[in-house]
Amino acid sequence: MDYNNLQTIKLDAGLATILYRLRWNLPKKKGLDLSLGVAGGYDAPFAGDKPEILKPLPLASLRYTHPLGDDNKLFAEAAVRQSTDFEPVGYNTVHTKSTQSGEVLFGGDGAPLNSLRYAWSGYTRWYLDPLLPVPDVFWNYAETRSSDYARVSGGNATLNWLPSHHVGLGINGSAIQGAYHMKDGGTLPWESNRTMDVVTNIRFLPRSDSLFSFILTYTVSNDRPLYEYRGLWDTTGTDHPTEQVAVYQSTTFPEVSRKRVDVRINMDLKSHWRPLESMRFFFEADNIFANYEGTLGGWLGGNNRRQRGWTRPGDANGDLQPVVTRGLGFFIMFGVEGRLKI
Repeated sequence: MDYNNLQTIKLDAGLATILYRLRWNLPKKKGLDLSLGVAGGYDAPFAGDKPEILKPLPLASLRYTHPLGDDNKLFAEAAVRQSTDFEPVGYNTVHTKSTQSGEVLFGGDGAPLNSLRYAWSGYTRWYLDPLLPVPDVFWNYAETRSSDYARVSGGNATLNWLPSHHVGLGINGSAIQGAYHMKDGGTLPWESNRTMDVVTNIRFLPRSDSLFSFILTYTVSNDRPLYEYRGLWDTTGTDHPTEQVAVYQSTTFPEVSRKRVDVRINMDLKSHWRPLESMRFFFEADNIFANYEGTLGGWLGGNNRRQRGWTRPGDANGDLQPVVTRGLGFFIMFGVEGRLKI
């Protein structure tokens, strides 16, 4: 077989969900929401393979809402859900995989002031037999490791403050920590893990009737896990592909973090030509501190690292490891956006 030739995989899959929702409005503005259903599908994974019906999985959720005054509330929710993805199960063979999950969620939102709104939530999720991280290359190789379950906990919060028409502040932050429990022992960091993931926007309009708006954005994304894949080549002398991979956390770069500061200028114009309702001309400078080497460089974006690709180590083993270098340099973007009204 020529491994350099283009390989084409044909896949037919269909998904269906049936859901029934009920809502009860309780005294004192309390609320109770219930949903029940089932999800299933059809999978014909490869040309010539026998199609099969995906096992129907139950769906359910129960949510209770409790008001705190007129403008604030708390809620609690428990849910059973399912997600569907495509999984390599053999060389150049892909099947549709459904993953069952359960979640417990607590949160709240409100507006203590006319100019201030907030929302927050915290959750724990359990996944049964989850799909492991798949590499961007050699994704069609069969994964030899497997996970029987995963547990993930996290939280997020948003804050929007608009003290006047001229200035606005928006903050969206989250943190996620979880792990795959591997059947062969040990754990693997959850693919979406972040110790801190925050986006902050400050918006400024010089005048009430200003055509121009200025937006400053600061982004932090800390400790995203990276993986390496072992056993892709036979190292006994033939160096032939094994058509298999085994995922582990990267030993050279276990995690990467990213920070950056962006500036954007908008000029908004109304249009009298229908169906064009408005036009926006924008100029954006991203990661403006990319070349800053000072003490605060790590927090402003001067020392960013990111994965740029994959490499086979020089010791000629059968592994595939991430290439991580300094990235996210300073760049400029400008353009035109339009909104249609029909």
